[in-house]
Parts: sequence; C-alpha cells; structure tokens
Amino acid sequence: MKKEGGLAVSRPARIMAYPDTATFVRDLRRLSSFAGLLTALAAASLLLSNWLAGIDAIRRVLPGYVSMKANTAIGFIGGGLALSMLQRPADGLRWLLATVLASLPILVGGAALVFYAFATRWNIDGELFAEMPLGQFDPASLPAFNSALGLLFCGLAVLMLDHLVRGWRLKMQWFALAGALLGFVGLLGYAYDVQSFDRVDVYGSMSLPTTMLLLVLGLGILSAHPLVGFVSVLTAPGAGGHLARRLLPAVIVLPPIMGLALLIGRRVGYYEATFGLVIMVMTNIVVFAVLAWWSSRSLERSWARQRRAEEALRRSNTLLETRTEELARANESLHRLSLTDALTGICNRRCFETSLETLFKQAKRYGTEFSLLIMDVDRFKRYNDDFGHPQGDIALREVGRVLRAHARESDFVARMGGEEFGVLLPRTASDGAMILAERFRQGIEATVWPNRPITVSIGVVTFNAGVASPELLLKLADEALYRAKDNGRNCVVRAESH
Repeated sequence: MKKEGGLAVSRPARIMAYPDTATFVRDLRRLSSFAGLLTALAAASLLLSNWLAGIDAIRRVLPGYVSMKANTAIGFIGGGLALSMLQRPADGLRWLLATVLASLPILVGGAALVFYAFATRWNIDGELFAEMPLGQFDPASLPAFNSALGLLFCGLAVLMLDHLVRGWRLKMQWFALAGALLGFVGLLGYAYDVQSFDRVDVYGSMSLPTTMLLLVLGLGILSAHPLVGFVSVLTAPGAGGHLARRLLPAVIVLPPIMGLALLIGRRVGYYEATFGLVIMVMTNIVVFAVLAWWSSRSLERSWARQRRAEEALRRSNTLLETRTEELARANESLHRLSLTDALTGICNRRCFETSLETLFKQAKRYGTEFSLLIMDVDRFKRYNDDFGHPQGDIALREVGRVLRAHARESDFVARMGGEEFGVLLPRTASDGAMILAERFRQGIEATVWPNRPITVSIGVVTFNAGVASPELLLKLADEALYRAKDNGRNCVVRAESH
C-alpha cells in the first residue's frame, strides 16, 4: 500500500486508475465467468449425450480415444458453475451453493486418488448411475490419475476463490495453474500423439475432453482475480505488464502450433526429420525476432509518449512555478500597498496600529519602553483653501519625506489620515521622545516651503504599566496634541502621566 497525497492507495486501486488496464481487467473477469459456464455446459453436454442417448462418439470426441467418465463430467459441472457464481458478490445462499458445487471436483478427484493410493478399484459410475437405461460405461470407471489430480487442484482453487486473504488467493492461483498445466500437457500429448503426456502408466489415460476442460477451467480461475498474485504481472500498467500481455500468449501458443505443423508435414512426407528440425529452428528465430521487434517498437513508442508527457509536465511545472512566483510577488505588492499610504509612500494608519499593538504587547510582557508621537500640520485646511488641494498634497508628501529623513532606522513613521501623522519610537523613554519630537518639529519648520511656511504640533506619550490598551495610549497622545494646539501650535507637549 503506497501513499499518494497523504492517502493510502492500494495497488489494485492504482492499477484501475489506468483506463486501458481497467478495461483489460474487466475483460479477464468476464472471461473467467464465461470459462466457468463453458466448462459446465460442455461437461453437461458430454454427460447427457452419453447418459440419455448413448452417443459414444460425442464423449470420446474422436473415434478410438479414451472417453470421459461421468463422475469427471460431474466434477467439471460443479467447478464451472461455482466459478461462474463467485464472479458476482455472493449472499449467504449463493455462497453456500457455490461451495457445495466447488466441493464436487474435490470429492471426485480426491476419492479417485485415495482409491489409487490403496489399490482399490471402485466402479463409481456404476454406483452413481446403476439405473441408467441407455448409457454404457467402462467397467473400471475411475478417472485417470492425472484427471483426478487436475480436478482436485481446480476444485481447491475454486473453493479458495472467495477468500479475501492475499495468501489464500496466491495458493488458489498455484492450484489453478497446476490444473491448467495438466490439461495443457495432456492436450499436447494428443496433438503430438505422445501417450506419456496424457496418461500415467498403470492408471490409464486422460480423455481429450478432460484435457480441454481442465485447461479452460484452470485459465478461467486464474482470470478471476487478475490484480493479485503472479497474474497481476499481466495487468500491471507499466512496461512490464505491457510486455507480458504481448509476449506471453505468443510464447505459449505459437511453439506448439509450429511444432504440430512441422510434425504433420514430416508425417505426410514433405521433408525429412532433420530438415523439419532446421525449419522449426528458423521459424522460431523469425517468429520470436518479430515478436521481440514488435514489443520493442511498442515499448519505444510508450517511452516516447512518456517522455513527451514528462516534458509537457515539466513545462507545466515551470509555468506553474513562474505563475506562483508572480502571484507571490503580486500578493507581496498588494500587502505592501495595503500597509502604505498612497500619497506620501510611508506607512498608513493600519500599518501604524498593527505596529503599535505589537510594541504594546512586547512592552507589557518584557517591561520594555516605547513612545508615541501624534502630530498635526498646523492650519492645513486654510492652506488647502488658499492654494488648492494639489498644493496641499505636495505639502503632505514633503512632510512625510522630512519625517522619514529625521527618523531613526527603528522608528515607524505613518500618515494617520488627512494632515495627521504618527511616529512610533521603540526603546525610547519620555525624555528621548521629547528630544526626537523637537527634532521633527524643527525639521518641518526649517524646510523651505513653496507657498508659505508649514509647522506641526506634536503630542508625546510614553508607555507605562498603568496604560491598559493601545487605544488609551493613542487617546493620551491626542490629548497632548490638542494641548499643543491650545498653546499656540508649532510646539511639543508631553502627555500627563497615568
């Protein structure tokens, strides 16, 4: 289980996130259900054709071959139906019925193996179908040893199909693979006429229908859970899964077909055995070279698509980073603008009050000192009336410039609004604040003004433990400012201590 974006994501969930792979997984599950139904229907047809009609050719498929036993057909019917039923969520009754059906191939195959182990010959078909009016069965009607083993493996695999534990599903796949391999080897024995492939001496031969149904049922079980175990290699969304889906079917199917074609040609007399061997080697080389080239070309295309996607993603990330940086700069600019007075370029009232609150908290906590100046341009309304608002704006900008020029690096100079300005003086006692305030007043007075001289009145207050809030400190500074105006303006007045 991996984590993506802080959330745990299972491997099946990651695989199903790819549309092509998800479609392939759904096809495999549909194939599994179809394989179960096909096995059950084919076995039932073989059983009924012999039981009701006594058609021996059908149960042997080809004349002279070994016939399928009735108990073997019953095992296949049970296993196929159980496989098909377990493809959908099973309620209690469905699960119970599927379990009973999955037990049939286990019982048939297991019983035959037990009887073989104890050298017992029991006519199972004769016991099961003693009253059958038409059918004819062999006297010794046990399934062949490899047939019984394949039924047991497939039955166990179907029985484990509905278990959610990962270890059980892996065991299920191994049992299904063993059953499918027994059927595949037996089928090769019939195709190449090699009796040792479809029979175990002493125990008899596996019938041709049995080999086919074992192969179909085993592959159907393997397809039931394609997202777990070794089957998940086929459904992997990466290059490995892509390569496996292209090569594995060809590796399994093509060599037997080519070998059979060459064997038939030799038997007909088209060429000798040595020539046929050379042809087979050359054919294998050509076929697998083509497969390797085809797969490599496909992987190269996938890699090229991945590279283009990575390049597009890199460009998108670069663009996103650029946009993020631009947005951060814009936000920073907006933040500065929100704290800056547009006319004078110094701090605005919001910035001033935020800084005041910070200094106030520090002074309360650590016992530090700071002072506050509130100043007002004297008779500024008359200045605006006499010279116009544009000249008034020029005057306010110049006042801001002079204040910044005379302030220390640690001081906060702000325009409070209109013609009112404020200055915060960190780590400054009352006497120091009076000296700095006088410097500001003299600096304004000494400036050469274009229309007429401009002066300021200043109220000074210093923090002490008796001041309860920043608002009270501002109120005290305003009161000192009003007294400065009452004293004739162009002066500095200290607030009364509280």
